[in-house]
Amino acid sequence: MGAEEFSALRHPGYEWVDPRVKLPLSRFSKSATLVDFRKKYDILADTVDDRVISVERARSGDSVCHDREGHSHDFFYMYSTLVSDLHVRLPFDDFTMGVLRVLNVAPTQLHPNSWASLQAFRLVCRVFHLSPSPQVFLQYYCTRPGDLVSWLSLVGQSHQCLLASYTQSFKRFKTGFFKVVIRSAGAGYFYFENGEPKFPFYWTKHPTPYRVWPRASLTQEDLYVLSYLDQLPTKLSSKKIIGVFSSSRPRDDLFGMYVRLTPHRDASGMFGLTLISFFVDIMATAGPSGKEVFLELRRKKLEEEKRKGGESASRVPVETPSQKGDMMPPAAAKKKSKRRDCAARPSTPRSSSPKKSRGTSSVDGAADALSAMFDAQLKINQGIEVSLSSEEAEIVSAMRPETVLYALNEFHARAMVMGRHLNTVLSQLPETSKLAAEIESLQRDLAESNSRRQEVSLQLRSVKNERSQLLAERNILKARCRDFEKKNEDFQAALERLEEELAAEKRDNAEKAGRIYQLEGYVMSQHVEGFHKALCQAAHYFNFDAGDGRFNIDEDVYQGSVMAVEDIPVAGQQKPTPED
Repeated sequence: MGAEEFSALRHPGYEWVDPRVKLPLSRFSKSATLVDFRKKYDILADTVDDRVISVERARSGDSVCHDREGHSHDFFYMYSTLVSDLHVRLPFDDFTMGVLRVLNVAPTQLHPNSWASLQAFRLVCRVFHLSPSPQVFLQYYCTRPGDLVSWLSLVGQSHQCLLASYTQSFKRFKTGFFKVVIRSAGAGYFYFENGEPKFPFYWTKHPTPYRVWPRASLTQEDLYVLSYLDQLPTKLSSKKIIGVFSSSRPRDDLFGMYVRLTPHRDASGMFGLTLISFFVDIMATAGPSGKEVFLELRRKKLEEEKRKGGESASRVPVETPSQKGDMMPPAAAKKKSKRRDCAARPSTPRSSSPKKSRGTSSVDGAADALSAMFDAQLKINQGIEVSLSSEEAEIVSAMRPETVLYALNEFHARAMVMGRHLNTVLSQLPETSKLAAEIESLQRDLAESNSRRQEVSLQLRSVKNERSQLLAERNILKARCRDFEKKNEDFQAALERLEEELAAEKRDNAEKAGRIYQLEGYVMSQHVEGFHKALCQAAHYFNFDAGDGRFNIDEDVYQGSVMAVEDIPVAGQQKPTPED
């Protein structure tokens, strides 16, 4: 264990954290490593400005569980594997932040496997046009936090497991964390209006424990979404779903996954009616592309089942209550006599023995009778015809006769109820003329709305074009700013060099000035000493008093008179007069 790891392990104030969390240090402690990572992967969503956050390296000795600790801005740690492997982008959407808030965990406190389940759930809801909520997502999981806080894992419920785990063991993620610093421009993405964060930024001591999320807390919309999700095949791999993020046709790929999984839910290898209804609704919103891939995959699956041979078509498989689900007839219907039951099913031929009525001949007869109902053209009565495409006819005709009869019985009962309800509603409506006027008014409003929508679309297209131009100009200005910054750095470096040279010259001049001053003093002392020597020698040779005050070193003889040295003009120069 290195000194930094030991320091992180012994960091005070985090005794409540598991040592396995505190020990790993970030491999993004150097800026160059983080820059290389950002060149390879997009951390921000495409529609978000890069000024909302700042991605920074983790300091040496920091652990992923450390809080703000004197940092000037709020931040949170994030694992690089969420970006590179799980396609997580910033800022988080409301659903993701809601899950973190409900579980009371920071982004790095939730295990990457659980992040994978969250991402897969988001994509499934997006493709199927459902609104995800934390309460619906947590219906399929439970949490079991320990005494020492570690990474929180979402454990799938045994009775309803919508998604399979991303991997059995998520490796090499613990050292790949970096800082996401929240700038003032991005406060709206991460804070409520009252200033509270939308999810915990730092590790918490008490993650939310629960065994079963109460359904009483679900709204009507949540219950609607949950009822649709419960009809999907279970245990689809989160890893395969997340792989759809990089697909050009995510809806079609996800439909294909569920189509291939459907036979595992039905012993007959066919769609259950509830799931057919579900996919029909989805295809209606998905458009022709989704419908085509659905039918194509279903056709291939049927051909594959025929090639395998399977069980004989004349054998009717035993259907358990779990396979029939809500389409099972009520228990009271079993008390009817065999004669009434046979009369209610005219398409099933009678036989001489009860065993034969439930055997091969009855099933074949029912299949032959039903096959005619799903031709491309079906004539019900004089003047009433139904046209089906070959693909639609193939989907329904592939089902077993018993399932079709149960469905017809259910749809007939529902049609009767809806008819009576419609009759009641129509009887309470006002006159037809008023309805026609209201319809015309609504049609005019619809036309105006369509016109406004087109205008708004044109304006939106114009705004998008302007935005693209502004972004291009911004990039150009950024490039120019970078050039100016580089030139400024070069100028600063040149100025620093000139200042250093000037300082060196000043030091050299100061030294020379001091030397000159010393030499001047020495020359003056020699001059004075020479004057006195000459005076003494003259006094000795010419016998006069050398101490006579008339002798002055600061005076000299000029043109026959004694004058001060400074008053004697220099050769070639004329002494200025007071008039000048």
